[in-house]
Amino acid sequence: MFSISETDLLTTASFNYEVQSNYTIRVQSTDQGFLATQMVFAVTVTDVAEPPPLMQLPDVVPDGTIVIRWSSIANHLYTIHSSTNLLRGFSVLQSNLPATPVINSYTDSIPIIPQKYWKITTDR
Repeated sequence: MFSISETDLLTTASFNYEVQSNYTIRVQSTDQGFLATQMVFAVTVTDVAEPPPLMQLPDVVPDGTIVIRWSSIANHLYTIHSSTNLLRGFSVLQSNLPATPVINSYTDSIPIIPQKYWKITTDR
């Protein structure tokens, strides 16, 4: 997950605060006389505010389905919720949808109802 280039400690991976926020690495250096020294470094991953998924306007397909598209972030899971009455809240249509950056999609059938609402949440 780390590499050293001359005097710089570099990351070779993309870190996710929600998965692991702290790392400890031990670096050893040996000189030409085979004398070695070690040093331990603590690396802290900063939590960043990730933007919520941005939904595009749904596409209505002639066969009576609707395609919902939203922006997605790698290594995240998404849940699609729907509602026909916002006062009653949302129900889960499907959960644990893996991200397929940059755009995810979900196809839903449209029953004969006057209104249907969708929301997308990320599980991570």
